Amino acid sequence: MMFVSIPHGNDKIVSHKGKQCKFGICRPIGFLNGVLYFLLDLMPDILKMIEDVVYSTMIISKGKIIDPLVT
Repeated sequence: MMFVSIPHGNDKIVSHKGKQCKFGICRPIGFLNGVLYFLLDLMPDILKMIEDVVYSTMIISKGKIIDPLVT
């Protein structure tokens, strides 16, 4: 069982394409009761977003991208 800690004492409702997922204060997250399916519904949009970034002209036009964390 997993618990989520939400600052400021407010439950959070995340909406995507008309579906909602509620994260309550110190309440167990029921993955099979909605969160898992909510995340699976998000995956195509997340992959599309990553694809749009990687194939954007701004990224493609760069000769190389230097990782600022690598010295």
